[in-house]
Amino acid sequence: QSSGKYMMDVESDRRAVEGRHAGHMTRAVIGTLLLFLVTTPWPSANACSFLATTQRITNLEYVNYFLQFRGPDYTGFLPNHAGAGFDFVHNLLHQTGAMTKQPFVSADGQTVALFNGEIYNYKDLEATLRPNGPPYTSDGQCVPEAYARWGDAFPDRLDGEFAIALFDLAKGVIVVS
Repeated sequence: QSSGKYMMDVESDRRAVEGRHAGHMTRAVIGTLLLFLVTTPWPSANACSFLATTQRITNLEYVNYFLQFRGPDYTGFLPNHAGAGFDFVHNLLHQTGAMTKQPFVSADGQTVALFNGEIYNYKDLEATLRPNGPPYTSDGQCVPEAYARWGDAFPDRLDGEFAIALFDLAKGVIVVS
């Protein structure tokens, strides 16, 4: 199970935090700059890396220099998706299964998910979320659909080891788990 989840509302510049320790959930309203970075000290390269920022990335090679070694197999770059003001970068370390490119984007384009790790019960989730749809080619593909179904409580339904940053651009909400 995930060790915790954090939800951030990015529509305001004021800082407010309302904590709930039982579920390790925090709701925060944050300012104009947001940066998520999942990485470990170099040269440890056992997982992917991702970055989301409100700063425009004009030189991806420079920005990605210390991140790309974590995911040398593919770099996914989604600049200013849907005009929401975020640039997203995901570096893939391909180890098993089909090579699935990220960031994951919902069918309506309003949810973007960056994912690293493994979701053990994704096949069970697939049966619930896509009973008649095509099968997932990656465990992380269930993340946007799980959010659409269960909202910010979706990480409670995931069994695995993972880092997720999910951006609901329509609502101005970020869920981090």
